[in-house]
Amino acid sequence: MSETNLEDKFKLTLLQIEKRFVDLEIGLSEIKDKMKDVSPEQLTSLNQRLDDIEDLTMVENAAVIELKKMLEDISQKFSPVPAAMSEMPKLTGRLDAIEKEVDEVSARPAGIEVAERVTKLETELLGMQSKKTQIPPEMDELQKRIGDMSQRLTNLKMEYEDAAKNIEVRLKGIMSSVSGVPVADLDFIDSRLQSLRTAVDMMSDKKVETDLKMAGLEEKILLLNQKIKEAISQRFVDEIKSHKRDIMANVIRVESAERVIKELSAEMQELQKAVRKFEGFEKLTLLNRQVEDKLERFKFIEDQTARLSSRIEVMYDDVNKNFSGFKNMEKRLGDTMQNVNRLMAEKTQSNLQSVGDLRNSLNQTVKVVSEVEDKVNRLNREVPAIFVEKSEIKNVVYGMRDKVNALDARTKELNQLLGSMKPENVQKFGETLNKIGDLSQRIANLEEKMDELKLTTPDIAEMVPQSGYLDEQISELLGKLVFMESRIAAIEQSVSDRPGMQPIILE
Repeated sequence: MSETNLEDKFKLTLLQIEKRFVDLEIGLSEIKDKMKDVSPEQLTSLNQRLDDIEDLTMVENAAVIELKKMLEDISQKFSPVPAAMSEMPKLTGRLDAIEKEVDEVSARPAGIEVAERVTKLETELLGMQSKKTQIPPEMDELQKRIGDMSQRLTNLKMEYEDAAKNIEVRLKGIMSSVSGVPVADLDFIDSRLQSLRTAVDMMSDKKVETDLKMAGLEEKILLLNQKIKEAISQRFVDEIKSHKRDIMANVIRVESAERVIKELSAEMQELQKAVRKFEGFEKLTLLNRQVEDKLERFKFIEDQTARLSSRIEVMYDDVNKNFSGFKNMEKRLGDTMQNVNRLMAEKTQSNLQSVGDLRNSLNQTVKVVSEVEDKVNRLNREVPAIFVEKSEIKNVVYGMRDKVNALDARTKELNQLLGSMKPENVQKFGETLNKIGDLSQRIANLEEKMDELKLTTPDIAEMVPQSGYLDEQISELLGKLVFMESRIAAIEQSVSDRPGMQPIILE
């Protein structure tokens, strides 16, 4: 018993290894097709871009140092003007808004975890270098992906630079507006400016860290280019296959981070406008309730989508089972036809028992055909209902997306009509904006699920036989059955013609 189990496990392992080899060959073919567009000139261009980025970073660091000096000079040259006391609340509000924006700018890049992902990429590159292998056309695809990720990291750094420049411009505007603030209030403003300087320093440190990571990536790319003529081993091919999904995931994460950074400036500007102009707290409360209602509605739609996905998966399994039974029935029908042909070739040796067995086999075949016809008819009734339900959910999702867009437009109109809001209501307004962002994220998730359903349901529709295809198959089966009945009748006639044999009457 143990030897049989061991043999089965060995066969299963061999099948799994063969499947992995097939998947590996497919992946290598895809990589070869995608690597035809990569050229050494692109790597040279990438190195040039990295040098330009280093120069821009040095210029930016010098600008930050100059900004610090300007802030110190301005803080020393302030003169007291009693008439500017009336502008203190306004300046305090602007400082609060800018401080909050700086916190968001410094917090979001940390959430993106760029450094951690770059470290992971470095680890993968070191693992590739340890194989002492050549980078064939398959590795050119990895170089292209690394170049894309480097370009995206460059874009992220440029976004950081733009955010820092915007903050710098705003700080200059604040300094020009607070030139008439009394000396008694300068300590408070000084503390706020010091916190802003600390935030700018943190951003500069993160930029320097990113530059170091980029330099490390550049060195790794150069090392990979030096090994482009070495022989590739099967183990390295397996390693590329195992890391392919991780690299794709990192590319997707970098794209997501890029989108978040692009939205950062727009969100900061909208938040500043909202804090300056929003005063109707009752309308904000109504908007908050509407957002909560939309969130509850989207939770219900998510549950419906999950149930629909489960039903489609069950239908997919049922279709596979039905078609496997249908293939078995066709095999049995072919075996029956072979038995009939053999019986006709040996009709002189036929007897009543063999003819009776053939008739029983024919009856079983008719029964199987009836069962298959019933199952296919049931599938033809259920699949359109699933398509209708999917279309309804799709319409609901698109309708909710239109409503959310209208809700965003209404929020902008409220921001234009209202004045300045009280400081204690700023936090609640931020929570409402967060809920709106959560609502947009749920819309994106639902759209992704709908795309998955679009990818799944057409396959099911192709597997389920259409009415014309089903009629054709049933007609073919009926024709084969009629042919078999005629052959059996001929056999019975030949048996009845022989002396001493009784004719067989088919029921």
